[in-house]
Amino acid sequence: MSGLGVTKPVSTKPPEPADFASTREMTAYLQEIGAFESPARKRERESALTGLTTVVEGWGARVSTAKGIKSTVRRQVRVMPFGSSRLGVATPGACVCV
Repeated sequence: MSGLGVTKPVSTKPPEPADFASTREMTAYLQEIGAFESPARKRERESALTGLTTVVEGWGARVSTAKGIKSTVRRQVRVMPFGSSRLGVATPGACVCV
């Protein structure tokens, strides 16, 4: 598959034992410096996102109803997280970006 913004992979070879070792070493270092979000912080972030979603969807439903917009269109008002939040790799202190 080729197209705008699509490039070929640098390599299609499977990882070698040294690659796995490097990954383990980097992961250990990142854990040591606190680069990973704690489970408690992750739950807090997810809870905030759930609350924000509830508020935005309620607002969208109220505005759509007041303007006479069909219910199928109303359901399209939603929060769409992106970046590290969407990928599940947010670091401590990262904002909830939507």
